[in-house]
Amino acid sequence: MKNELLKYQQFSNAAQANAALQIWRNQYNTQRPHAALNMRTPAEVYTPSKRQMPQHIEKFEYGGQFHVIKVNSWGYARFAHHQVYLSETMAGEYIEFRPNKDDTAFLACYRNFKIGEFSTENGKLINRKIRRL
Repeated sequence: MKNELLKYQQFSNAAQANAALQIWRNQYNTQRPHAALNMRTPAEVYTPSKRQMPQHIEKFEYGGQFHVIKVNSWGYARFAHHQVYLSETMAGEYIEFRPNKDDTAFLACYRNFKIGEFSTENGKLINRKIRRL
């Protein structure tokens, strides 16, 4: 999209950009064959999910062993005298903070996923590999 649409055109407003995007998206998905799809279009191979999107996501209950903290509107949470950045997309969510095996770091966990690991010494991010707990 960047090379085919955005690189060569300038838009004077959002409506003009949206109209161009819709034309490009239609061509990309319904008219242009893709080598990765054996020269078929994405529309030819797409099948909608049979699962229904739930109307309401149930509140997740953490086990109660570790600290659970609400992420602020800027994507930060304060834990163990450190303010750590998680993501603005996590604003308003509750995160569980757990110590790692040797107490050198703490894990930020969302529901049943580890989403980050932070140093207990300085609060710096060690890694952000997301994995199921």
